Amino acid sequence: MVAAACLNEVKAAAKGLLSDEDVGNLIEELHRRRASRAAGDLNGLDDALLEEASDMAKTLAEAAMIEKRNQYLNILAKRRISSFLAKFNDPAEGMVAYTVGVNNPVPGARLSIDARSKAIAHEYVGGILADLRKADLIDQLNSRDLDLDIAREMWELDKPNAQTGLTGNKPAQQIAEIFHKYQRAAVGRQNRAGAWIKPLPGYIVRQTHDPARLRRAGFEAWRDAVLPRLDLEATLGGANADEFLRAAYTNIVSGRHGQTRGAEGAGDRFFAFKGPANLAKKVSSERVLHFKSAEDWHAYNEKFGHMNLAEGVIHGLERQARNIALMEGLGTNPRAMFDKVMDELKDMHKGDPAVLDKLNKQSFRWYMDELDGTSNIPGSVTWARYGSSWRAIESMSKLGGATLSSFNDIATQAAELRYQGVGLLESYGNAFQNVLGRVSGKEQKILGELIGEGFDGMLGAVLSRFSATDHLPGRMSKLQNQFFRLSLMNWWTDSHKRGVTLMMSRHLAMNRHLPMSQLPENLQRVLSLYLEPKQWDALRTRAVRVSENGKEYLTPDAVRDMTDAEVQRIMGKDKATARDIRRYRDDLETAVRAYFTDRADYSIPTPGAKERAWMKAGTQPGTPEGEAMRFFSQFKAFPITYVSKALGREVHGYGGRASMRGLAHLMVASTVMGYLAMTAKDISKGRNPRDPTDAKTWGAAFVQGGGAGIYGDFLMGEANRFGQGALDTFMGPTFGSTSSLMDIMYRWRSGDDAAAKSFKFAINHTPFINLFYTRAALDYMVLYEVQEMMNPGYLRRMEKRIEKENNQTFMISPSAAAR
Repeated sequence: MVAAACLNEVKAAAKGLLSDEDVGNLIEELHRRRASRAAGDLNGLDDALLEEASDMAKTLAEAAMIEKRNQYLNILAKRRISSFLAKFNDPAEGMVAYTVGVNNPVPGARLSIDARSKAIAHEYVGGILADLRKADLIDQLNSRDLDLDIAREMWELDKPNAQTGLTGNKPAQQIAEIFHKYQRAAVGRQNRAGAWIKPLPGYIVRQTHDPARLRRAGFEAWRDAVLPRLDLEATLGGANADEFLRAAYTNIVSGRHGQTRGAEGAGDRFFAFKGPANLAKKVSSERVLHFKSAEDWHAYNEKFGHMNLAEGVIHGLERQARNIALMEGLGTNPRAMFDKVMDELKDMHKGDPAVLDKLNKQSFRWYMDELDGTSNIPGSVTWARYGSSWRAIESMSKLGGATLSSFNDIATQAAELRYQGVGLLESYGNAFQNVLGRVSGKEQKILGELIGEGFDGMLGAVLSRFSATDHLPGRMSKLQNQFFRLSLMNWWTDSHKRGVTLMMSRHLAMNRHLPMSQLPENLQRVLSLYLEPKQWDALRTRAVRVSENGKEYLTPDAVRDMTDAEVQRIMGKDKATARDIRRYRDDLETAVRAYFTDRADYSIPTPGAKERAWMKAGTQPGTPEGEAMRFFSQFKAFPITYVSKALGREVHGYGGRASMRGLAHLMVASTVMGYLAMTAKDISKGRNPRDPTDAKTWGAAFVQGGGAGIYGDFLMGEANRFGQGALDTFMGPTFGSTSSLMDIMYRWRSGDDAAAKSFKFAINHTPFINLFYTRAALDYMVLYEVQEMMNPGYLRRMEKRIEKENNQTFMISPSAAAR
């Protein structure tokens, strides 16, 4: 009787949009739910199931309409890909450009999915930071004292009759509204790209879980802790609680809950459909935890989360940005679209072995694995945790002087601005002013955040400049972020990226009176990598921001001021839907932002998806090959990025010819900056600077500055920018550490005196004590004396060795200071 009634309810609600198979799947799901509830109270069960049947049928009918819309979006995506590839003589190069970008000056060649992803993320995160800074709320947010009240305020915002201000805490209310503003913007853009996300009452952020905490607790303890805090009806939907939570627990501790796959399985509120029948399965398999209250969410997050509220908001927006870029670039099922396009290209060029060989390269899979997050899913959470923790220790013990080693950023920044047509002296002047604090004021910070740069340190993204990104355990991640703050690397990176993007913004404003065809050649070339001529001509007519000192800046948010009629004219269409106009406006703003964020990564060499993919080679953390690759590639991000971006721009960025003048400038400038870096590091160690008249000094400076890339370490036989020898540079720092440890163990077993070496090993692997401004004081006050006690004559031998190898002496003799 109930089954027949359910069937009638389904057919009535579906309004003919569902197939018999869809209806059958839904009825099967209802039977399962009825059986799972049969052991409980049966009162009102049939009525509840009839109501569920109607609701599910409406949802499935809605899904059928969404599927039709997504078919249309996928057709458009396929057309965009084909149109883009038509610009390239080499289809393989075209696909690399479309996914991760290339240096060849082909129109749109840098407006890749990767560049768009970062630009969108920085739009939202930069917008949040700018709004918080305008309201003077940054410090209050960072204190974390407001987290619970912010959560309470956010809990109300998506409710039909939202009651804001319930906490009576005005700053918490303001922060909550700022967070919600950008979350809502991200949801809207995902929906335009093919998702179907509805407001979820009581939503705060996408829940993060610390797999290690869950493992330590065990399933039973975790279940008992979380179950009383859950809204069981919203969470379980009739499923068995123990089975549901066990499946959720397994999914979390395996690390697979964090992968991005476009419209499929993309998160808490993210419903997009491969097919209507698929939703019936998704209804029962989607593992989402809905909490009873903001207090319950906050208590769970404190116990089992690995991010605080602000970090969770930013992480969620970055993940949504990646989803948006994937769907806008490759449709609602990005991996399937990518595979389809690659198969078609291979079939089209099967008679051309040279092209076919390029299309069959493994690197294409590596790029997609990096773009959709597959390369970050651990094979073993435990081993991935151990590996990332050890690499963090290596970073925190060896990168204390990384800021001094980064003087070459001044040279690469000037080289990039030169490529864009800014005068060389002006470029260097801008770079040195960044260091002197010209861009540290409130107005400059807000401008940088609106453009989308100058906050890598706040995002904890500085480490990616040196190593393949590791997803660290919560406490270790916070320690590492603190280390880079204390080492001044956060300040250095943020100041330079903010400064260079402000210079670029100013440069655009100064040239906005010219159409694309009349722009200086260099600026025209670089803008064409991101914008079409008609887009620039529309953008340049918008109002610019005028700073307190009267300077004009052209910022990406100028696109928002364009009317629908203006956007429609740029589109070249007589008729366009409101959705199409909004999407084009999104695309245009993203293209402008990508120009700033991508070129900032050239200025201050920062790896993108391409460089990270090379460092990971398609492997996953927590697997033998994945951990080996990550240990091998640690600290290689700079030379790889230097070759890929700085040198790659000079070799390929002018179209069919290398810029010998650009290469010469980069090599000479890098060498000079290398000498300055060596001098700064020598002084921080208490040594006199090396003799500038000695040819060997300039050979070392050439290596130090990165001019020879990683191979210079082998050719020159010198230590690299982080103090390692050639073999350690090639194999990675862990190899050198392991080799030293094995040598110490051998000495202990053979009866040799290994105390001094053991002490030195311990000191060199203790985080935080190797900061460039503290190590010399620690050496002279404590460590030299201890080393001399353990190994008499060691300091004098060290002084002689350094004098012989580097023709260098100490300002204050360590052997004399240790007496």
